[in-house]
Amino acid sequence: MIREVLSSSEAVRLATIGIGIGATVFGLVPMFAPRFFCRSFGLPIEDSPAADVIVRSVSSRDIINGIGIISAAMHGGRVGPWLIARAVADGTDAGTIAIAFASGARGW
Repeated sequence: MIREVLSSSEAVRLATIGIGIGATVFGLVPMFAPRFFCRSFGLPIEDSPAADVIVRSVSSRDIINGIGIISAAMHGGRVGPWLIARAVADGTDAGTIAIAFASGARGW
């Protein structure tokens, strides 16, 4: 039924916008509530503005990526480079998690 309503290119465009919205929202939460975000995921964080800077720096990457994906999808721009940047950023996150796991981390 959805296929009848949306062309395949329109469905892909909407899905891409959804990815961008998800990335943006995922970045906004730690930008405005870094300690809450870290505690929600079991990440140790000091109660200090310096610790907040690190979390906000990483979250800004997600916000920028998300806005770039949304903008490219909405304005007919090249979405591919934005999606590749997102995949590489998430891949490096997965790599750092693997390093932590190899170093003995077993919690959240």
